[in-house]
Amino acid sequence: MRFVRRISAVFAAFVTAAVLSLTSFANAAQMHSVSIFFENIGSRELYASVFTERPVAGIRMNTGSIFIGAERHFSYEDAGEKIMSYTDSDGYVYCGSFLSLDGSIMYLFNDIPCSFKVLIYDPSSDTFSCSAPMKKYAVVSNFRIELGENGTILSQSIEYDFAGAVFSFICRMIFTVVVEILIALAFGYRDKRHLVPILITNTVTQLLLNLGLNLVDLFEFGGSFVGAWSGIVVIIEYGKWELIVFGAEALVYHILFSKTDKEYDRSVLYAFIANLVSFVCGAVLAFVIPGIF
Repeated sequence: MRFVRRISAVFAAFVTAAVLSLTSFANAAQMHSVSIFFENIGSRELYASVFTERPVAGIRMNTGSIFIGAERHFSYEDAGEKIMSYTDSDGYVYCGSFLSLDGSIMYLFNDIPCSFKVLIYDPSSDTFSCSAPMKKYAVVSNFRIELGENGTILSQSIEYDFAGAVFSFICRMIFTVVVEILIALAFGYRDKRHLVPILITNTVTQLLLNLGLNLVDLFEFGGSFVGAWSGIVVIIEYGKWELIVFGAEALVYHILFSKTDKEYDRSVLYAFIANLVSFVCGAVLAFVIPGIF
């Protein structure tokens, strides 16, 4: 009974922490953003805009902090008239905003729920260069465009930090496994018959959890109709996959440990507490180290 009371107290504490953590997390919305990195801008006077597959209102644009300082010989009004008069061969329409490429990065701060093209205008030669269609692929989508003479677009590519994603995944996996092993020790699972299956099961479920979350990020929310990747959507998706992981782990532990638990079967309760603790700790660390958790 003393064990039950201790576990109940731990359970109540972490339920309270989970509710508080999820409440604060749900209020922290992460906006969609598209960043386009330009190579070989130099000191040329260039203007850029975005043309979208269908009309999209309110696209906000600005440039990065690396100031080139090109001398301007062409007024913004004239550049705007030129860009607005451009007719795209595929019927893409002007987004309503343009900027001068004084920086090496162009940011598009809000959601672009359809394909888009980047248009470059060089007033010195009165020429346009338009990219191939692009589409955001995640909550934060990065692209790179290489420029040639007269602002001609030579190439375009997706910028994705695969090394950073792998490092982040490894950190999350190690953290989760360590937390759940510590909880297992507190539950009295201290021999190889318990710790080895827990280690293997956690490794497999963490692989599936991160694969599922990345698929949602890249292919569902990265290019779908959802207007903003809000905190509540993150919680719903993360919670859904955590429930799947909890169910899988509880089933495996029940099958493996029910015969060795002398007093009563603690395996399902352990799976629940371990996943709850790792979920809450991960949600808190997401604010402390957002680049990893």
